[in-house]
Amino acid sequence: MGNGRAMSSIVALALAMSLLGACGSTNSKSGNASFAAQTAAQTNAARAAVTAARRRLATAQLLVTRQRRAIATALHRRQLHATTSTTTTTTTASKVAPSTQPTIVSETPTTFNAVASDTAAIQHTIDAIDAAFTKSVVDGIAASDTANYYIGAGVYTDAECSAFETARGLGVVSDRLVLDSGSVVPTPGWVDPVLGTVPQGRVYALTMDDVETQLSTQQQRTQPVATHATVEPDGQALLFLACK
Repeated sequence: MGNGRAMSSIVALALAMSLLGACGSTNSKSGNASFAAQTAAQTNAARAAVTAARRRLATAQLLVTRQRRAIATALHRRQLHATTSTTTTTTTASKVAPSTQPTIVSETPTTFNAVASDTAAIQHTIDAIDAAFTKSVVDGIAASDTANYYIGAGVYTDAECSAFETARGLGVVSDRLVLDSGSVVPTPGWVDPVLGTVPQGRVYALTMDDVETQLSTQQQRTQPVATHATVEPDGQALLFLACK
């Protein structure tokens, strides 16, 4: 009897342990399934978030592209409007009666060589005046009259300029002009205040020193002179020398 009870107890314990194991196995399987489902849900949510972000980025890029196109179109229209306005203004100006437009006859040197050549022509004219003054004051005044643009333009006469220069130097002062070649600068369109118009030829602004020598004492005085010169189509350079 004792052995039968003991055997019964052992069987009962074995059955209980088997049932507990089965329950544990069931709970483990259930937990694994729940974890897998949760992981899948999180993965799907992450994928959905990435997709949404990509869509927002594409929308933003499309908006930027449209804005850039709008700006480019606006700039193009503005340029066309400016070009049209300039063309219209030019056409209108060309229809103005010739009598209402100033006559611009000055020329513009287009190359460095042209400016250098004209500078040499101006220097040649100045050298001729200096050489004449070396001979005598009278010869120098005559040479400066020949090189004076105002006389050829009819602003002054030879007699007026000769009298002016003689009175200024009392007839005993010799002049020597020293050109600053680096100061020779083209000034196309310059309106001469004496003439009231644009001189003919290729006009230049320049500076030079007027070295005056008292013949009796050989004392010298140097005065800077700022003036203009023009080079005519024949290559002759003339100076703008006031006679008043």
